[in-house]
Amino acid sequence: MTTDGPTGDRLALRELRMGFGRTLATACSGLLCAGAGWLLSTAVVLIGGPDDCEVPPCHGGPITVVQLLGGILAAVLGTVGTALGTGRATPGSPRRLPLAPVLLVSLAVALLGAARTGGRTHPWLLATAALALAVAAPAAVLARPRLARQRRAYLAALATARRLEAHGVSTVGTVTATETLRPAEDHKVELRLTVRYLTPDGTGHTRRHTGTYPVHDAPRAGSRIAVRYDPRDPATAAVGAPRPDTAPPRDARPPLTAELERLAALHREGSLDATEFERAKAALLDGRG
Repeated sequence: MTTDGPTGDRLALRELRMGFGRTLATACSGLLCAGAGWLLSTAVVLIGGPDDCEVPPCHGGPITVVQLLGGILAAVLGTVGTALGTGRATPGSPRRLPLAPVLLVSLAVALLGAARTGGRTHPWLLATAALALAVAAPAAVLARPRLARQRRAYLAALATARRLEAHGVSTVGTVTATETLRPAEDHKVELRLTVRYLTPDGTGHTRRHTGTYPVHDAPRAGSRIAVRYDPRDPATAAVGAPRPDTAPPRDARPPLTAELERLAALHREGSLDATEFERAKAALLDGRG
């Protein structure tokens, strides 16, 4: 059953908040940060001990090495655990808590753990921890409106996706323009597509979509692509995968004349207007130049 409307929004918003289990895990990661600060500061004090020190841990003994390595491991685990615990619920969703204040608080906790080393308190470490907390507080306040906007946009996009899944109408659109946002990496390229699609009454609509595609199967001007739109609001649509019957071949591109004929056919049937046809033809000629 597809969840839509206010109930779906409440469920999605609950996923973006810190639950009891995640709060507890984040607190444990904070304890790891405090332990890391204590272990590292203790190791530094022992390594920098007096020259006449006769205690085995002094100056890099085995125990000191274990404390140093343990402190580094605890620092990595604590920081990563805190960042993950307060991070995104799902890919594409906003973070539960802003990253910069979270890392500053983790640093302050580590400094507090290091402040009590060698049987005495180090005021300068306490002062540094207080400074980190003082910076984290306004950073959290400043990040709150941006995080709220991201949450509203995410919930709106989620509600639209659910509405399209439940009530949308599938059709086939035409790519009228492409823009490369990121160069090809791992045989994939990130593109921003301009897609035009028609509703049954003959009205044309345009939708922009950003996606990552295999280099040899990336959509180009004139490619057909799946579109799902809301019949009550045809301008609201989601762009899907390219149609396999119009995907570029993997090993070679079609002849230029065939591609020009295909664009002309799309123009004649109304999928491309005159301006879009000229733009797609220019992009094709430039790509073959």
